[in-house]
Amino acid sequence: MADAVGGWIPTSNSQFSFSDIRKQWGYSNNDGSISMNSYYRNGGLVPNTTLPGSSGQYSNIPTSGSIGMNQFVNHKIARIIRKNHQSPTNDNNRETYNVQFQALYLDLSGWSTSQTVNVRFEQQCNSSGHFISMSLFGPVNNSGTSRPYTTGYAIRGESNTGSRDFGGYELAHHHENQSSLNVDLKGGYYYMWRSADYSTNTSGIYCGGEDQGGGAGVATGQRFWLTVHDNGTCCGDNNQGGNADFAARFYITGSS
Repeated sequence: MADAVGGWIPTSNSQFSFSDIRKQWGYSNNDGSISMNSYYRNGGLVPNTTLPGSSGQYSNIPTSGSIGMNQFVNHKIARIIRKNHQSPTNDNNRETYNVQFQALYLDLSGWSTSQTVNVRFEQQCNSSGHFISMSLFGPVNNSGTSRPYTTGYAIRGESNTGSRDFGGYELAHHHENQSSLNVDLKGGYYYMWRSADYSTNTSGIYCGGEDQGGGAGVATGQRFWLTVHDNGTCCGDNNQGGNADFAARFYITGSS
């Protein structure tokens, strides 16, 4: 487990330790001291089950009362991570050393490459006067051949698909005129989040809680809420909540 970001919690609680749980879900204080009850489901570190029919993800982890290692067995992990994150506390001290290039990523390394993971986008806001989209780029295409990432982007950096080629294949594309989108992705990989402003070919993408710079403010929502900043990578006017240029929530809805 020490060399992985995300991944399986094993099938036996004798196969992992409390430090492995901290690597999966992070910890909220810098010195690393934390109790087991900090990992209640929907308590700030461990998400709630996301959607009905989501393969019971996290369903055995209690929201209160008695909690133990055995309740963390057999859980698939999906995370949105940033390299380099703004500070350890903003990233809940999650480790991102398996990711080579700076960017915002979807981590599906918790599934095997023989599995298919269904992901869902749900639009939350569209207030831009430009045509805006967000995409997931993967290091593999549907046939399994590779086009690896060659570079990436910093936070508040240029993530626009029209002006930069960072490698990878576009495997999911959600645009502002879609209320929702379901896509199947191959497990076992990290997928890079990208954005597009088709009017200006310059934009940035953020997950909830990230500082977009200047008057744009802190991106709304939890980590699985994605916000695109149009007409530039950062700063500018308010890009929060209902004022966001384009925002969508993202879910893991099942796997096979």
